Amino acid sequence: MIYHRYGYELGSEDAYDRVLDGQHRDTVKEAFNAIIQTTKPLRNYPSKINIDYIGMSWAELRERVQVVHKPIDHLFLTGLGNQL
Repeated sequence: MIYHRYGYELGSEDAYDRVLDGQHRDTVKEAFNAIIQTTKPLRNYPSKINIDYIGMSWAELRERVQVVHKPIDHLFLTGLGNQL
């Protein structure tokens, strides 16, 4: 939805599966939503997100989401998700 709204091409691969090669989709989706909804830097992961089993730190997951979604990276941490 965000890609389309701002004129970016998402492609056919799922927006969340592409972050960790199809693994931990639900956790990636929660992380993506947290990053797009907040206006503050997320140095620590939100308490509702369980990252204990994914084998990486919150900083690594957050960076991976931002790298994979580079076309919309400038929209992260803007609170945009709350306006959709």
